[in-house]
Amino acid sequence: MKQFYLIVLLFVCLGNKKAFSGIYEIDINSNLVNCELIINSDHTYEIQLCFQSTDDMVNCAVLSYGHYSTANDSLYLHDDFYDYDWELSIIENVVNVNNGYAFLDGRTVLNYRNETVEVLPPNDDYLAKIKERIDTFITGQNDLPLVAGLYGDQNHDYSLRINDTGKYQLYLKDALLSDGDWSQKDNILILHDNHLNHDFKIAIGNGALMSLGVPGEFGGTKLTLKTLGKMTTKRRKFTNKFKAMITSN
Repeated sequence: MKQFYLIVLLFVCLGNKKAFSGIYEIDINSNLVNCELIINSDHTYEIQLCFQSTDDMVNCAVLSYGHYSTANDSLYLHDDFYDYDWELSIIENVVNVNNGYAFLDGRTVLNYRNETVEVLPPNDDYLAKIKERIDTFITGQNDLPLVAGLYGDQNHDYSLRINDTGKYQLYLKDALLSDGDWSQKDNILILHDNHLNHDFKIAIGNGALMSLGVPGEFGGTKLTLKTLGKMTTKRRKFTNKFKAMITSN
């Protein structure tokens, strides 16, 4: 009888070897941001980034959510909001990312909980308010030059570094969420994440930027220029014009 139970236990363990469902707390080498990967048995997923926004408030941002399928040791994930695909695996408590968020690659799973959390998309009222805010921001804007430098929101949560070399880095607190190449089309800043192979967009306004949707939020975050970056001669002539816009507001 004892041998029978041992065989059953071994069968159950082997049968669960490819099961991914649960909540994984991942070390992302951040002192300020906690990362949890939620994998549900109904093939939905969500990545939450929680951080101390103020002394008495903890906020949680959704980096990505959607649906997934599995094959061998891999999860194939589809982001339902931004419509991109990416892939990861968790082997011996180490996260391996292929075509996805590079800051997760090679990171260690600190904790696992066999729990389920319902994954819900942002509600329509919330998205409508974001759209209204964006529409108000971009109304009446003329063609504006983009100035290299460090941009940030008023709560010091999100920061975006625009380099004159054509590169960018997007941070939540001290966690690097996205990096790649940027370009400008009219009053739209296009951030091409080289790891996701996906474009995120930001509106260029008078003395500020506003997200149309980037990793970690669904749009509407206003970013103002905090520090000017190093500029080439070609871009330097735009800087005085941009600084004048800021001064006049």
